[in-house]
Amino acid sequence: MEENTENFLYNKIYARTDSAGKVIHVFSQAFEEPKESDVCIDETNFDRHGAQKYPVTDENGYYNYIILNGKLSARDKTKDFEKENICARISRLKELLKDSDYKALKFSDGAFTEEEYAPIRLQRQEWRREINELESKLNTTSDKMATVVRSL
Repeated sequence: MEENTENFLYNKIYARTDSAGKVIHVFSQAFEEPKESDVCIDETNFDRHGAQKYPVTDENGYYNYIILNGKLSARDKTKDFEKENICARISRLKELLKDSDYKALKFSDGAFTEEEYAPIRLQRQEWRREINELESKLNTTSDKMATVVRSL
């Protein structure tokens, strides 16, 4: 039995992207007015909550979709996975350094002895070493990708 769709109101589903083309927001026109840059990804949706069919991120917080040639496409996360992990780790290490800055200041003010501060100093040096290593790896990865793109 065919369903009569004449009396139904379609709720178009739109996607909004960041500057890299990753879909960062999916919504129904029933709840939000689309911007000029938003892309309609579903014109035949009857459910005003239909945007829920398109989860923006996975359980790890990685974006699921990109807009490619004006169409919604599943994102190949393996390409960006390593870069995103490196960036997340660098960010976390910098956070740890920032959170321990007050200990370095306390040492410089004489509140910590050399013996008390030695393990903190070593940990901070290790964090800086890891940051430098990861940033170097990130730059190498970006350089390789630029070389590949230039060769195409």
